[in-house]
Amino acid sequence: MINGGLFFVGILFSLSGACMLALSMVMQRYALSYPSENNKVPFFGVELPRMLVWFFGLVAYGIGCALYVISLLFAPLILMGSIFTTLLIWNMIFARWFLKEPLTAPKIACSTIILAGVCLIVVATPTGIPVDFSPTDVVALLSRPAGATYVAVLFTLVLSSVVAIIIYERTYPTNIQANSTANVIDVPIAADTKVSSSTEKWASPTAAPASLARNAEKDVDVEKAGDTKAAAAAGAATAGAATATVAVSTAIAPEWLDNFMGFLYPGSLGLDEGICSLTMKATISMLANCEGDECSMWIVWVSGFFWIVTSLATLWWLKTVFGNANYP
Repeated sequence: MINGGLFFVGILFSLSGACMLALSMVMQRYALSYPSENNKVPFFGVELPRMLVWFFGLVAYGIGCALYVISLLFAPLILMGSIFTTLLIWNMIFARWFLKEPLTAPKIACSTIILAGVCLIVVATPTGIPVDFSPTDVVALLSRPAGATYVAVLFTLVLSSVVAIIIYERTYPTNIQANSTANVIDVPIAADTKVSSSTEKWASPTAAPASLARNAEKDVDVEKAGDTKAAAAAGAATAGAATATVAVSTAIAPEWLDNFMGFLYPGSLGLDEGICSLTMKATISMLANCEGDECSMWIVWVSGFFWIVTSLATLWWLKTVFGNANYP
């Protein structure tokens, strides 16, 4: 049951965890999106390797999760989870600091609504809500139709999101690196070659070179030129080679799909973290309240397994989400 004095301690830990988690997300986004030719990112006045700054963000993420775990020992998950949503407000603040994102009126209005909702939840939370569960209690909850359906739907949504992301990245690889309508690359070509018309229609002399993702289909059609005098007149003969801007044809996702994936990427991360929070809360509570043979029940092992799996999956999800061009 909720302990009145420790109730506010849990709130403090949850707020601190939300702050650290928001900081970690912005740091990771900053590290992966900062434009840099030498792959280094300025960090508090010092240029550090991009992946090192991303790792610092990952450490902050671990600290935030640890603080959140501690908060669950003092209050129910529904309350701590609601308070934890204040990370959206912290995220807005840190995004302004690191990413120089403007504080627009819609952002401020939405943050105010979130904060008001959290306050209402805190005030309306009744006393007497159980926060400690034994393995037998957890099995009983999962045996109920509502509990089993909720868990099944949650896992189904996560697995479906993973499949959708994999298909999207393989079908539209360039969208992961840059959301553009055409992709070009400067490649050296021999002096006695010319670019065919099928390539020229994709070429853009003003377009900036883009990092090309794996498995892109090349549409470079180079033909031997019969007129060597024309090549010499162009100055290519003396250099022995020329550099031409040719295009790499890749599939471009429709705008509606890009917008949808911009929602699915962070949304699927949130679902994964939701499963992680549930299994984490269940595992810790069962280990703290089990007695005798209860401590070796199958539910303890299954819950701990999914806690570890979803925690490790979060590492992939974080880099995938914050490195995606569709994520704002």
